[in-house]
Amino acid sequence: MSGLQYVKRMTPSIIRILARNPSPMTGHGTNCYLIGNGQRRVLLDTGSPNDESIVSSLVDVLDSENCEIDKIVISHWHFDHIGGVEAIQRQIGSEIPLYKHKRVRYPKVYKGAGEKMPSGLDIPVFEEQYWNFLADGDVLETSCGSKIQVVFTPGHADDHICLWMENERVLFSGDNILGDSTTVIDNYKAYMKSLEKMKTFGKCQIFPGHGDEIENGLERVEFYINHRRMRETQILKQLQTGQKSISDIVKVLYADVPEVLHPAASINVAMTLDLLIENKAVSIVDADGDIYCRN
Repeated sequence: MSGLQYVKRMTPSIIRILARNPSPMTGHGTNCYLIGNGQRRVLLDTGSPNDESIVSSLVDVLDSENCEIDKIVISHWHFDHIGGVEAIQRQIGSEIPLYKHKRVRYPKVYKGAGEKMPSGLDIPVFEEQYWNFLADGDVLETSCGSKIQVVFTPGHADDHICLWMENERVLFSGDNILGDSTTVIDNYKAYMKSLEKMKTFGKCQIFPGHGDEIENGLERVEFYINHRRMRETQILKQLQTGQKSISDIVKVLYADVPEVLHPAASINVAMTLDLLIENKAVSIVDADGDIYCRN
């Protein structure tokens, strides 16, 4: 049973609908949002496939609100956000337009990051669906006139977007910022740039892709930035005592994290080490064995 309400009105024009897909990676489940207060509204994210989507709760909300979905917007390609599209199309309407950002390949792709889901599932493929591709700075409108700005923020995923509602001062953060924990990433440099971009929205509420809403959004973004910098410092301290492998570092730095999440943590450490190598703070000793040392 989820620790969050399946349906919660966040503001007069935003309703959160929780997907029924709790797991170690998704927490209580995926937060999806029905945005607007007119007859035709925007749906952000859809949950996982079939019964783990939001479709059962969404049908009830649309009925009680006497409204329809004008468009479905996906924050990023991960299965717990995009996976419920087909269930919604089957039960609510196959003609609802679909929007997302194109996947933009990073200069370096890390094994296990961007190849598969963080959970290990294969990347979902929806050949039969037509996507309208969004770009940074695009503005979506609801039928009541609310404007929603698209903000391209890769780092957790290579197509990741946030949505910004100026009139509500709400930032929908997708999985770049979570309500109850830090997040996994697939490109460290891109992610840090995205956090700096999110910081420019200043004081606001953040409605995340997982976990509770965040009242002081600016404070949370700054915490995430500082947390990543702290990880850099911790890795350097680990290497002060001698050569270390990525797994050696993960066992110490993520000792309080369930082992099922250690593969994702290993990717984060590998990306951070690459940045430290670029900054000439660290060298790689044995590329085959992933052994590193402090310069």
